[in-house]
Amino acid sequence: LTRPIGIFFIPATLVYIIIKFSKSSLNTALFFCFSVFGFLFYKLLNFSLSSGGGLDFLKPYLQEMIICGVPTVKTQTKIIIPIEKNSVEGIFYIIGHYPELFLNLSIKRLVAFWGLIRPYYTIFHNLFIALYFYTMYAIILSNFKRTFNNFRPEFSFIITLLFFITVTVMVSCDEWHNRFILAYVPFFLLLAIFSLSILNIPILNYFKKK
Repeated sequence: LTRPIGIFFIPATLVYIIIKFSKSSLNTALFFCFSVFGFLFYKLLNFSLSSGGGLDFLKPYLQEMIICGVPTVKTQTKIIIPIEKNSVEGIFYIIGHYPELFLNLSIKRLVAFWGLIRPYYTIFHNLFIALYFYTMYAIILSNFKRTFNNFRPEFSFIITLLFFITVTVMVSCDEWHNRFILAYVPFFLLLAIFSLSILNIPILNYFKKK
């Protein structure tokens, strides 16, 4: 449960349990549990954001960072936050009062996070990244609906994890060496395997029989 990504296993696990074991007779109890957990998760997230250390959610906006620690402007953007900046409320304040800045930065961070290619990497490094990750993306997206239907609980668990880390990057910044997304590579591989397992490809069918 360490920052910045470990905490997201909590809501993802809850989503998995609800989808895996939910029955009509348990819906009310599950809804109650989900509501209580949502409140506790909000408190836990607020505590994590305000726990000190090097975390500063305002700095990436003042210096318009796409990559953490890499300012894109020479003069800091003027932003005034009258509440605690390292909190869920502080994040919502920036989004509500500086929407143009937030939208511009969040889109660039989204592209950097999922695109993975960096201008300071060599061309061969970027080509390897593109071939490795974009191939996985293509496999997953090519059979997205059928994979979700066949592996709904597992798929929902992974998608929940990816959703939360994506949102976190969009409201903060991406890591210099793609460290945030690399933690989820095993889950990308699982999604790709799920997708390939239900495709009618002769060579794959041979290995399934084996």
